[in-house]
Amino acid sequence: SVDTVMVVASEDRPDVPTFGNELLTCLNPTVTLDGSAFVGGNLTGRWCQLDSNNLEINCLDNPLLIVSASGTYRFQVTNTTTGCNNSV
Repeated sequence: SVDTVMVVASEDRPDVPTFGNELLTCLNPTVTLDGSAFVGGNLTGRWCQLDSNNLEINCLDNPLLIVSASGTYRFQVTNTTTGCNNSV
């Protein structure tokens, strides 16, 4: 007797927002990066600062990040049900 099984991959990546550039000034020494509109339920958000090699450093598992230093930051949304993620 022979049986077959079909395996289907689900790589349905969550939506992520597009963020504009922010400006730190003497009058505005911090900015809040806010990805909270894209998380909830089975979607979680995380911010990471990127080093000069585009590697993640100083990551925070939170959709809100208060920034007081210039640099490049990445936001990642993960679907905790499927394990799929997407980032900008």
